[in-house]
Amino acid sequence: QSALTMDNVALVNVFRGTRHHVTIADEDQLEDVYTFFEQLRSKPLQGGHVGELKGPHLASPSKRYTLPSGLKDWFVPRTIQNPTWVVDRSEDDTALHKHVAALHKLGIPTFLREVPHPSLMKLFMSVEAHLRDEYLPPVDDEEAQTRFWSNLREGIVEFVVSAMATAALTMFGTKMESNIVAVFDACGFSSATGRWKVSFRVNFVEVAVNQDTARRARDLVIQQLERCWGGVQHESWAAALEPITRLPVVVQGDASPDVGGGQVLSFWESAIDERVFYKKAHHRLVWCDVDQSWGEFSLP
Repeated sequence: QSALTMDNVALVNVFRGTRHHVTIADEDQLEDVYTFFEQLRSKPLQGGHVGELKGPHLASPSKRYTLPSGLKDWFVPRTIQNPTWVVDRSEDDTALHKHVAALHKLGIPTFLREVPHPSLMKLFMSVEAHLRDEYLPPVDDEEAQTRFWSNLREGIVEFVVSAMATAALTMFGTKMESNIVAVFDACGFSSATGRWKVSFRVNFVEVAVNQDTARRARDLVIQQLERCWGGVQHESWAAALEPITRLPVVVQGDASPDVGGGQVLSFWESAIDERVFYKKAHHRLVWCDVDQSWGEFSLP
């Protein structure tokens, strides 16, 4: 039982007051919720630290939940301090959401918070390239502008997403046959370089990886892009692209990623920026190319 001397409805009244929709008829449902949370609280975190695993792998699907510091709720045993609930199965994740929704309807919403994993990131690729001036339509031809940018965006995104999907299947197997993809678009004129450019961040929303796995995925994506590049270079969207001059990334210890000497990068090695996958890398904001110092502040 959830308490030695109190039933669940009484515990709810103690911790939440009486301004809710809970009645004695909800006792069995509350007991189910309590039992479920206790099962999650009793679980050890499976899989260890994701950084300890060898070879390409998906990040651990486990999620950890806590309550705000100092908060106790009716479903937490009185002897437990700083409880943590672990969800490592899709069935438990579904059940958790159902219980959370039920408690909200009863007027006693939970205060559970998912604990972020500092070493994990969504699998994404940052895509940037300049546009050749001779391919840009006249600025006063609105129809040509619309047609040009629509064809450009559609061509690049389809080409890159296809390569990312192939890389994900190669690394993780058939579980990656279906994914939700989010594309953040920051294409336009770059005041930092005085050039028109394409700028996308293509995210596989349901795939969480560590930085090492993300860099391996980038290598596979570039291999696939370069393998198929010859078949599309004649298309207008591909012909309009021009690489942004970059040199290979040089990283020493935990220092911020920087460019260094060596062989100049190929087009797709330049377009799929490697620097975003290293520690202390700063992600650009939408429409922002560089940081500029302004006194004690750093402005995009």
